[in-house]
Amino acid sequence: MTSFPTLLHAFFHHAQTRPDRVALRSKQGAAWRDLSWAGYGARVLAVAAGLQELGVGAGDRVAILSTNRAEWLIFDLAALCLGAGTVPIYPSSLSAQVQYIVEHSECVAVLVEDAEQAEKIRAHRAETPALRHVIVVDGEATDAGATSFARLEESGAARGASVLSAIERGVLSLDPRGLATIVYTSGTTGPPKGAMLSHRNLMAMGDSLVSVVSAGPDDSSLSFLPLSHIAERLQGEIMAIRVGYTVNMGEGLPAVPQNLVETEPTILVCVPRLWEKYYARIRSGLRDASPLRSKIFD
Repeated sequence: MTSFPTLLHAFFHHAQTRPDRVALRSKQGAAWRDLSWAGYGARVLAVAAGLQELGVGAGDRVAILSTNRAEWLIFDLAALCLGAGTVPIYPSSLSAQVQYIVEHSECVAVLVEDAEQAEKIRAHRAETPALRHVIVVDGEATDAGATSFARLEESGAARGASVLSAIERGVLSLDPRGLATIVYTSGTTGPPKGAMLSHRNLMAMGDSLVSVVSAGPDDSSLSFLPLSHIAERLQGEIMAIRVGYTVNMGEGLPAVPQNLVETEPTILVCVPRLWEKYYARIRSGLRDASPLRSKIFD
């Protein structure tokens, strides 16, 4: 398997060598829509150019406050292209928890999914002096310093091919030892602690997981645990980009059974507690099943 110094090197390798293969699939209405590696790469560069135009650059930190969706991954990779570090925040976090992480990490920008998440930022805006920009995925961006994700992507793409190419070339000079992300602990024993992970850390974790799972470019996964959880990020972003398989963006925990049938993934990463819940649900359903069906399951 080819060795890459950073996740972005692997990402653009797939965009260039396997442009038409499916990288991401997202459900829109009743249909699943494909995003190719070439399309994925183009969107990442456009958002990176948009962020650069806002003044985001090397050494900055940007937060992500959203459920799993293509924009989560695109924003994350775009920030990494500029040498910035990303700070994932659980979308279920209370506004005070969000404020603490944004302030502690000194984020200059934050991606929020919708008005509900934007309100968590608005409620404590005066306490996050470093924060300059709020990017909203769904809905209108009405606050000062706010813009929509669509507008950010459009403005970045409009900067032209020379700017986009320069950003892509800049990836080659990224220091693998540089900060890629800060993952915060749950804070159950005190204020959350930020674990600083480098590009090299991410690649080492991806390589280790690939050696255990034996994943390949023809595999596919279902992303349904929060991407703010490092386990999901490992399989839904890092390992997927490391080897080039397809990620199906799930619709959340309640929709997992239906999404599994629809996407038929070959890789599924889940925490033990959820496996136990699914097993208990199956066993409960078998209580009313025929003896033959119960015996087949056993």
